[in-house]
Amino acid sequence: MIKKILLVLLVIIIAIVIASPFVARQIEKNYNKTRYLGPHQVSSYAQSLHDKLLIADLHADPLLWARDLNQEWQQGHFDLPRMRKGNVALQVFSIVTKSPEGQNFHQNASDTDRLTPLVIAQHWPMKSWTSPFQRALYQANRLQALAQENDDFIIIRNLADLNEWLGERQSDPSLRAGMLAIEGAHALEGSMNNFSRLKTAGIRMIGMTHFFDNQFAGSAHGTEKGGLTTLGKSLVEEAQRNGIIIDVAHVAPKAIDDIIAISKKPLVVSHTGVKAVCDSPRNISDKHIRDVARTAGLIAIAIFEEATCGRDIKQMVDAIDHVVKLVGVDYVALGLDLDGAVISPIDVTGMPLITQELLKRGYSERDVAKISGKNFIRVLKLTLN
Repeated sequence: MIKKILLVLLVIIIAIVIASPFVARQIEKNYNKTRYLGPHQVSSYAQSLHDKLLIADLHADPLLWARDLNQEWQQGHFDLPRMRKGNVALQVFSIVTKSPEGQNFHQNASDTDRLTPLVIAQHWPMKSWTSPFQRALYQANRLQALAQENDDFIIIRNLADLNEWLGERQSDPSLRAGMLAIEGAHALEGSMNNFSRLKTAGIRMIGMTHFFDNQFAGSAHGTEKGGLTTLGKSLVEEAQRNGIIIDVAHVAPKAIDDIIAISKKPLVVSHTGVKAVCDSPRNISDKHIRDVARTAGLIAIAIFEEATCGRDIKQMVDAIDHVVKLVGVDYVALGLDLDGAVISPIDVTGMPLITQELLKRGYSERDVAKISGKNFIRVLKLTLN
């Protein structure tokens, strides 16, 4: 009898192990939805310009999910085949390592983590089940494997990589690139020793906080919403010395002030709306738009409803318009937050619609090129070592 019970339990465990990645993909379907599926219709002029642009997006989260990014999927927002269709040249792949239960824009404690079941279901290494740092390393390895499997895709780690890639694109515009970021310095688990390991893994952008306060800074969605800690000051300074961009998306206003006060390199807000257009705790104020622009940095605009207060691309471009009117076209970029557990108007194949909307608003081809990618290339040249 005991042997039969153990056999049944073993069969159940095996079934769960086999089925769990499928279950994880079904779970994702509830999060990364697309409101307007392609194929999308744009004018021949907009498409022609779009095809010539170097398009960069500062924030997407596909590494969190179980999809093979070599394949084109009918779910989620991003994979390499769709990246090519959307003519995105450079994608910042952000690494999510922890998400509180009941996640919201107003107040979250740091003592829960709803990612653990997803991580287990997706068969991530056991050491990553409870470790944000190990989750960061695992996702970085996923992107490295993707680069090894695709001759037309590289990971940018330094200024030499960037310049070589830009040079090669002169003769072959089909070449794509990725860059790694972490969303929340809690991935360091409070240890500056882990900074070096993440740098070695390819991380070149650090979002100081995500949805909760951590040992480095207060989050706009945390319980204290405090400033930069002593450890956080060390991280900002060390990151900038090492050619790593500091990202203040999701950071508490006081901590943004503290970061701006000590920053010696351009800062970015990798995916945001603007409070003047959509008054939300996750969006950036006019004061901080001006402050970030003074660092020669970028405000990268997201596309989902909670950031834009709208369900269409037009509301995203409303936010772009506001930044341009406030500080100029040199300080705005794209940071859509695709695959970020959001409902997006488009997946990555819909990027030509953004180009078309910018043209409709009267932006010149030169300014569309800046917004679409050239501004980010400028910041990379000022920050990477």
